[in-house]
Amino acid sequence: MWSVWPEPVDVYLGTRCVAACRGSDVLHVAQPGSAEACRAELRRWAAHGRPPGVRWRIWLSGGLCQPWLVPVAHGVGSVAERAQVARASLAGLGLARDARLWLERAPLDQAAVAVALDPATADFADAWSRERGARLVSLRPWWAEALGQGLRRAARPDAVAVVDCDSVTWLATDGAGFSHAKAFTPLTEPTAIAQTIARQKLVLAAERPVVSTWTLRLEAGAPRAGALPAGLPLAAFAEAAE
Repeated sequence: MWSVWPEPVDVYLGTRCVAACRGSDVLHVAQPGSAEACRAELRRWAAHGRPPGVRWRIWLSGGLCQPWLVPVAHGVGSVAERAQVARASLAGLGLARDARLWLERAPLDQAAVAVALDPATADFADAWSRERGARLVSLRPWWAEALGQGLRRAARPDAVAVVDCDSVTWLATDGAGFSHAKAFTPLTEPTAIAQTIARQKLVLAAERPVVSTWTLRLEAGAPRAGALPAGLPLAAFAEAAE
C-alpha cells in the first residue's frame, strides 16, 4: 500500500495528540497525552510496514512551535542583532534557551514574529530524517499554514486564531505587519479556548474585528467542515469559521 503513494504523508505532532493523513484519507489518530509519548507513538506507527522512500511532512502544534512578537528595539541595526534580541527573550517567555529560532524578515522599523521550536522536537525531526531512509520534506507549525490560508482570502481578516490539540495560537495584523503573535498553551478546555479568543478580540484596533478561526479536531469521527481549501494539509481534521 505504501509503495503506491506518490504524494507526501502529512503528520500532525503535538504534546497530546498525533495524527496522519494522505490527502483526505485519515491514516492514524492517537492521543498519548504527552510530547514524549506522541513522538514514541509516531515512531511506532511509521515503522510498521513502511518501506524507504515515503515522503513525510510534519506539522507541529502551537505547544511545540510557539510564536511571539519581537518589538522594534532602539539600537538594533541588523537582522542578526534582532535575532540576538529574540534569543535573549526566550527564558523570560518560559521557553527553552536552546530552542531553535526562526525570525520573520520584517523591516527593522516594524515588529517581527519569532518562532521557537521545542529542542526535543527538533532533535526528533533530525533523527527521523536519518532513520530507515525517511524523507522529511518539511517541518512547520500547522498554525502557520492556517494563517497563510486565512490571509490569502479575498476578505482579509484582522486576526487568525488557530486551535489545535494543546493551544490557541493568535496572530493579528495592523495593516503594515503583525501586531500580536502568541500561543496560549497548554489550553484544551472548550470554554477556556472561547474565552481566550474573546479576550484577544478586545485588544484589536478594529471596531468589529474579523477573526478567521481554524480548528484541528483529532477525535476519531469528529465532524468536518464542508468547504475547506483543497491545499490545506490535514484538511480531513480541520474546520474553518469566521
